[in-house]
Parts: sequence; structure tokens; C-alpha cells
Amino acid sequence: LQRAEGRTPPAPGPFAPSVVHPRTLSAAAMRSAVAILLSAAALAAASPVTPIPNGISVQTVSSGVVRLTVESNLAFRVSVGKNGPVTEYPFLDDSRPAPPSFQTVNSGSMVGISVSGLGSVMIDPNSTQFAMQDPSGTAIVTSRQLLQPSGGSSICDTARPGFDAQDPVRISGDNGGALSGQTQESCCSACDSFSECTAWVYAPVPDQQDNCWLLKSASGVFPSSDRVFGGQTEPPTPIVGSTITLDADSSAVYYGSGAGQSNAGTLSRTSGFEHVENRESDAPVYWSSQGYSAIGLQAASWQARDGSVVWSQVDDLYLIPAADIDASTRGMWSITGAPSMLPRWALGFLASRWGWNSEEYINTTLPQFRQGNYPIDAYISDFSWFTAQDDYNCPSDGWSWYSDFGYSNLTYPHPKEQLSYYRSALNMRMMGIRKPRLCNTELLSYARSQGWLVEGGLNGRDLNYSIPAMRQWYSKNQAHFRTDGVAGYWNDEGEVYYFQFYWWNLAEVETLQSLNATERFFSINRAYTPGMQRMGAVYWTGDINPTWQQLQITPGYMLNQGIMGNPYTTCDIGGFTSQTNALLLTRWYQAGVFLPIMRVHSTESATPHFPFLWEPAAANAMRDALNLRYQLIPALNSLAYRAATEGKLIMRPLMASFFADTNTHDLTSQWLPGGSPLGAPPLH
Repeated sequence: LQRAEGRTPPAPGPFAPSVVHPRTLSAAAMRSAVAILLSAAALAAASPVTPIPNGISVQTVSSGVVRLTVESNLAFRVSVGKNGPVTEYPFLDDSRPAPPSFQTVNSGSMVGISVSGLGSVMIDPNSTQFAMQDPSGTAIVTSRQLLQPSGGSSICDTARPGFDAQDPVRISGDNGGALSGQTQESCCSACDSFSECTAWVYAPVPDQQDNCWLLKSASGVFPSSDRVFGGQTEPPTPIVGSTITLDADSSAVYYGSGAGQSNAGTLSRTSGFEHVENRESDAPVYWSSQGYSAIGLQAASWQARDGSVVWSQVDDLYLIPAADIDASTRGMWSITGAPSMLPRWALGFLASRWGWNSEEYINTTLPQFRQGNYPIDAYISDFSWFTAQDDYNCPSDGWSWYSDFGYSNLTYPHPKEQLSYYRSALNMRMMGIRKPRLCNTELLSYARSQGWLVEGGLNGRDLNYSIPAMRQWYSKNQAHFRTDGVAGYWNDEGEVYYFQFYWWNLAEVETLQSLNATERFFSINRAYTPGMQRMGAVYWTGDINPTWQQLQITPGYMLNQGIMGNPYTTCDIGGFTSQTNALLLTRWYQAGVFLPIMRVHSTESATPHFPFLWEPAAANAMRDALNLRYQLIPALNSLAYRAATEGKLIMRPLMASFFADTNTHDLTSQWLPGGSPLGAPPLH
């Protein structure tokens, strides 16, 4: 009643009045109070539950609408604040089976849905208390209050994991607003204590001297895997979606949000977000040792702290009961799609380099693999197969002479005849690099006139593959590559927007299906986003360095990708950016035997990573590694089939089979190819 009058009620306490006499209130306040009471009574009398396809819509008292639906036989979906159609994201598998039937259930003040063999999800419309239970009714994950508005009253409530400040200006004071040895809580609290501090950045990296920066201003935010941003920007950066909070056991460990250079050597995570860049692919996904998995796309992020998991900027959260990694993988693929079977040759040895610069070089290099008895299935070419010059300096209006969908006369003056010869005489296929952009003036002008380009990228020349008409045009222009004999694509530099690689691969898949609906698709890509696995799109870890440290974290890259839902990852064996050495390259070959895809690559100025170009002892060891790889191909092909049909990873972390042994929780130097034997190559 005092709030209706516009006055602040006294804080609760032994001397606070328990009754306010009506005569102290105005007539207007009385009418307002009565309206509030009548509204509450009407809400209580009305049912908060409305049936919708595959679930129910629940009207909460203070947090809007919450939809509880079953999305597959293994996954639930919680959608927040939506009265209209639920958003369908690119990662969803449109061909997945219809979800099973459900029953509406009640337990005390909670309402929800129950699915036989899966369990139930329930929410209290008044408090938004939440629970996901197994079929026996035992709680898997709960929340004392599931929903709260994005961005709370405190600057500490605005944390956005995976983002850094754009154009930061630090506050004045000691050390210029830089603090060391901080926790996230102490960092944001420090900002809260300075009147001129409007934003803060925290680095959850223990070995950094300064790991907290207090800011007077910032113009925006940008993705950064090892930063947490909180506060305001000028102009304000839109924060979309809701904040969802799940309770967490103190012993819970989280896996599967992806990896980059800073964290590929470990498996466990405390945060995750949507981000792709060279040498890093992340997704707001995790498996919790508490017994469930969660997927929150798109633009969502999560952070585990203070006995809870806080999801930010999320409207749709997929929850999967999952006692172990296998159950998590099956659940993820039940909504994002099972991985496609790759062509068998993709499991063999793939030889790539930057520098296939002439027909003569190609014709003299390829036979040396056969002459030296080095098993191989395909070679992969950089720019030079379709153009004599790269497009890095191509202006925004392009070059009139540039060929985006042709061949270079220096390397492929007779493309059909050459590719046919390499295939028939040497049993070698060719894969070619593709870029996500155009450089030919005429093609660029046409694409701009159709609105098919996206902001960003290299001089604004990147194509928007999410547009169906653009994909159809693109497919028509590149279809001849397939009929000419190009076996697959290596897609590079497509990180302008998060799902760029997804839509790009869809265009290539549509090309192949228009020509041969039964041929298996295979591509190599510099990023992975959930859902790409169902197309046969393989992730490669980017332009890595030829160092022992890089070799040591390479298995971790792939293990993290697998837990995130991507069973196929490869790398530049030997390192890309500069010259390697014989011992490092040999060790990398030996490790590559047990990786899902075995591929070498090198920069233009380095000695190619082809065995016959190295000293005899190293070349012999590389041949032995390749022979072992080819002995394992039948097993690898069977593991690929098991991944596609049973939902089991090809490259399994030891913790997936031995979680009771805490020594396995972050072990990346050993792994299980399928389930056995143990892969433990020398990495030093």
C-alpha cells in the first residue's frame, strides 16, 4: 500500500510497523492498491499453462512467458520471454525425427512436462524455481530462481564472458586503473567503488600480473576468449536475451566449449561463448559432471561461479540429461544432427602446401609419393590452382582480370585432363582452397547489386551465404569444379560472422547434391560451429606454429572439439607459419596416425612437409607412420560409422572412460581412438 502511495516502506525489523492504517492513505492510493489486489487475484484464478506444440507455455508472475518443450528423444528446450514462434537456429537438424509425446505434470506449485524414458522439466510460475529430473524423479539440475532480467542493478551483474572492451579509456588512479591478483568479484567490486568507473575487464588467466582493468569509457565490445567484460559502453552495446541461472554442485566440472591457443592444453572450462577466429572455435555448450549438457545458441555465453552457472543473453537453452560424455554426445547430435560419413579416402593421408606454382612442379612432385612408397590419397592446393595471384591486396571494387571460378593457366592449363590423369595414373585426388569472397570486378558489382555482401571481411568483399538466392548463384558458378574432377574444398578465412562457415558449406553441399545426390561430401574449414558435422565439414586448427608447444596442445584442440560435438578435426602437421625441423615433423607424423584426419601443410617459404624432402632417417620414420595409418583405416572407418549411428566419438578423452580417476580430467597427451587402443605418442 505504501508503494501505491509512492512512499518507500521501512526496512523489515523489530521496530517496523506490521500494519499501515488505511486512513493514512489517499483515495487514489486506495484505488491503486485495490487494482493491484484484484489483478493478483485474477492471475491466481487463471491457469498459467497453455498447451503448445511439443510442450507447454507457462506464464510466470514476474518474468514473462517460459516455454518447456521436448526437442528430441534425448533433449528438452527452455525458451524464455517468447509468445510467438520459437527461433530456429542454423545448427538445428531440420531432418531430425519428431520428438516423442509428453505429459503435462504438476508437483506442488510446479508445472512442467514429462517424457517417458527421458525425465521431466518443471517450473514454478510464481518464483521461477526450476528442476530437470530423471525418469525416477531425481533432480539432475535445479534452480532456486531460473530467471532474472539481463543486467542487474549492480555492475557485477553485467558480466559478459568472452568479450573485451573496444577503445578502452582507463580511470585515473594508482597504476592507471590496472589491478593484479584479482578475482572476477573483486575486480567488478573495485569498479563499483570508483565513481568514474563505468566498465571493467577481467582476465581469468592466473599467470598474468595485471588481470583487472577499470575503465572510464569504452566504445563497444569484441569477442576475446580470455576476457570478461562488465559495465556500460558508449554508445550502449545491445544486450539481447535473458539471464538464466542454474544451481551447481561445488564439485561439478564442465567440458566442451571449444578451444583456442590459450586453453587447448586443458579440457575443463569455467565459461563458454559463441566465437570463431583463426586458431579458435568456441560455442556456448558444455557437459557438466553433474549429469547433464546444455546448449545455448546463439549469442549466448555461460559462466560457472559462486555455486551456479549463469547463462547470459540467452533466449533458448537446450538441456540434455547426460550421465557421461557418450550420453552428452548422443543428446547433442539428436538436435544438431549425427555426423556424416566421410568418403573413405578422407581418412588417408592428405598432403597440402602453399606453393604448387606450376604444372611442371605438380607433375614432378606427385609421383615421388608413389616412387618412395609413401601412402597418400589426396593433395591440397592453396591459391595457385585457380589464380596466379592471391587477393589480399584486391580493392573493394575488385580486379577485372581476376578469376574467382576458374583455373590458373600456370598450374592447370588443361584442368580436366590433368585431374583425370592424377586420379587414374597416381590414384590421387585434388582438393582446392576456397575463399569466402570475390575479387573479380564484374562478379563483385553484380553481388553488390543483389545485396549479397556482408560488412567486414577483406575490403567488404565477403559473400552472405545465408541468402538462398546467393547460394544458388554460387553453386551454379562453381558446379563445374566438381564435374572437372575437384574432390573437395579447403575453406579458409571465413570468420566474418559466426555461422559463415555453416552457410558456406551448405552452398557447397547443395552444389554436390545437384550433381550427385549419393556422393559423400568432404571439406576442411578454419572454424566449426555446431551442426557442421552433419554435412561432412571438418575443422582444422588454423595457422599454427612449427613448435613443440604447438604439437603438445594439438591433441587437446581435437578432444575439446569432440566434446563440443565435432568428431572430425585436423591440423597443419609440422606447423604452418615458418620452417620446421626433421625431428618435430617426424613426431607430428607419429601423432597424426591417431588423429581423425591426417594432413600436412606448410607456408610458401618453408620446406614442404613431404617425407621425401627430408633426411633418410626422418623419411623412413614418416613412411612407417603412414603405413600404420593405412593399416588403421578400416578401424577408423568403422569408428566413423559408429559415430554416425551410435553417437560415439572417434577421438575420446580418457576422462570419458575413467572419470573416477581425477588424473584424467584435464589429460590431453593421451586419448582413446574409439575406445581402444590407447593413443600416447611422444610429444616432446
